[in-house]
Amino acid sequence: MAGSDTVRIAIDARLLEARDIGSAVYARAVLGALGRTPDRHEYLLICRPGARAVLGFAPQFEWVELEEARLMDERWEQLALPELLAGAEADVYFSLTSVLPAIKTSPQVTIIHDVGFEEEPGFYESSLRRYLSTWLRAAAQQADYVITVSEHSKAAISRVYGVPDDRILVAHPAPDHIFQPIQEQSRKAVLDLYGLQEPYLLSVAVLEPNKNVKAILEGYQIAGGRAGLQRPLALVGAPGRAAPQLHRAIERLGLGEEVRILGYVPREHLPAIFSGASCFLWASLYEGFGLPPLEAMACGTPVISSNRTAMPEVLGEAAILMDPTRPEQIAEELRGLVEDRELALRLRQAGLVRAAAFSWKRTAEATLACLAEAARDRE
Repeated sequence: MAGSDTVRIAIDARLLEARDIGSAVYARAVLGALGRTPDRHEYLLICRPGARAVLGFAPQFEWVELEEARLMDERWEQLALPELLAGAEADVYFSLTSVLPAIKTSPQVTIIHDVGFEEEPGFYESSLRRYLSTWLRAAAQQADYVITVSEHSKAAISRVYGVPDDRILVAHPAPDHIFQPIQEQSRKAVLDLYGLQEPYLLSVAVLEPNKNVKAILEGYQIAGGRAGLQRPLALVGAPGRAAPQLHRAIERLGLGEEVRILGYVPREHLPAIFSGASCFLWASLYEGFGLPPLEAMACGTPVISSNRTAMPEVLGEAAILMDPTRPEQIAEELRGLVEDRELALRLRQAGLVRAAAFSWKRTAEATLACLAEAARDRE
């Protein structure tokens, strides 16, 4: 090792610059938390030029910035990266992109957020599904340890790829520190930017098929829409493959101006938008973890969530859990929450407590312990 108590860790940090998808949010947050830990380890971060600006100053980080280090570039990952790692003399290699080079120059640890592309292939574009299925299966089987984000994902990785339980570590994500209740006067400026007036309902999700936003629209319409609930529905999320379907659903359901499609919203604006919402709606059909409902809870927003995959594990009893394939149940829960102020208050309080139970500091500590263990196994 680099020193008696020091581990030299090479990290694939190419996700630093990626858009705000779950894996990129996780990568930025866990690297930021590693940079704040009072350890004496050495870190070599591999990324594209300019990515270090995302994290700011961290004296223990050494950067290798390469223009050619593009995401999903199989040639670079399998040919150039092993040569780079061989020269880095790292004690352990940690991949935040899940992919590992087949040539192994040191112990390897990877993170696999979920195996939805294996269990629900219809949610993924064919080219992405083929890439993930090929390289994540190989990574799961050759890694010394696999880190994942929930007990649900751990069980799925073990079942689908045959990885023994003792080689899989669960390190939960957490809401970033910016997610906290924003008082009405302070959040108004942000809401004004998007033409939002309280009260309103909210969903935050990339418009992809697995997010199942269409069921939210249908539940909202069954509940009476704006007229019945006395509040519009705001949808935040970058356009995806489900966007055309959602526009057609809004027209078919006659919702018109009752639904506000805000598109992508910068992350720093989300706490104010969460805080102003009467309720956060989440109807996802498959999640390895599902961070947005927990971020909503951290802002004091009551949550109605899908009961599928990892969501019961993540949200516990601090949210209303419903069947996301039953819009009539979504409508029933919506009406109940809007009409019952005591229920809304209980969920706000329970959500704040639940969100506070998750910490990036603990995530980083668990990750470091796993990396150190892999490095020791080399000796």
